[in-house]
Amino acid sequence: MKDLIERYVYDVTRRLPENTRAEVAKELNANIGDMLPEQPAEADIVKVLTTLGEPRELAAGYRTTQRYLISPKWMDEYLMVLKIVLIVLAAISLVFTLIETLTDPQATTVIGMIAEVFGTTFSEVISSLFHGFTLVTLIFVAIDHYGSKCDKEPWSPKSLPELPKDNVRKISRTESIIGMMMATIFGAIFAYLLLNNQLYIAWFDEGTWNIGAGIPLFNDAVILAFLPVYVASVVVTIADHAVKLKVGHWNVATAVSHTIEHLFSIVLMIVFVNTPNLLNAAFLDHAAAFFESPSTTVLAEGIASAATGIVTFIAIFVVIDLIVTWVRVFRPSRRSVK
Repeated sequence: MKDLIERYVYDVTRRLPENTRAEVAKELNANIGDMLPEQPAEADIVKVLTTLGEPRELAAGYRTTQRYLISPKWMDEYLMVLKIVLIVLAAISLVFTLIETLTDPQATTVIGMIAEVFGTTFSEVISSLFHGFTLVTLIFVAIDHYGSKCDKEPWSPKSLPELPKDNVRKISRTESIIGMMMATIFGAIFAYLLLNNQLYIAWFDEGTWNIGAGIPLFNDAVILAFLPVYVASVVVTIADHAVKLKVGHWNVATAVSHTIEHLFSIVLMIVFVNTPNLLNAAFLDHAAAFFESPSTTVLAEGIASAATGIVTFIAIFVVIDLIVTWVRVFRPSRRSVK
């Protein structure tokens, strides 16, 4: 019975600033105790908690500032989704605008090009943030308005989340946010390069860089077939960081998400490097002539062997990382989470 009260207090205080949680928990426990008889049964506790109402709505009453564009019932979820969407949109807009502006500048002077890059990038990022904010807000307004009408089942204390264990390992929010940003930025850059087939290999030749005579490294047909799967892998990576950001500690859910993301990525790499006709024939001809290789077949096999070795090395570290991850779940830290 006491566990039900602790879970209710936890579900309320976890939505509040950390510096107010202890005081609110003390006050809430006292209020619940005053509302209960001296020897309460479980039915008495359920009745009191039901009277107090849903934790997210009660938590809103303890906030010093009231926010009603989105009702307190959905405010926490709204802010979480908004942060993720704005980070992703800003990163994508920044990358693609910079690439487009730098590869096809309209200005003819250095100062003009600098002004064009900064001006265009700033305006595009602000525009994408505005559109993202508007879209997310409208969606949550609709969910709040129509969801309340469709929600026929009243809140019950039985739906309270379990209390977190004292010895779980936390996941850094900063690390999760940076991970999302890096996955978005580098994922967008690589996707752009693949889409335009602008990946080259350069080698140093007598004091100058030889960039394969400007010949793309990969075969167009293979890249176009691979691109949707690659974009899906970036989405999976971003979703993995979003799950970690939401949960905030290592448990089965975050470990499963982490495992799916890692396995998806490594399988994709293995399939990619073993795809037939991956390398552009024109590039192989040029490279074979430069390096005086016996044939393009020998050169292609050498490149494939090197790529397989690199992927194997990465796969070993992925396996080690997954083992460590699951050890974190089943053998948590001995230190208490404050």
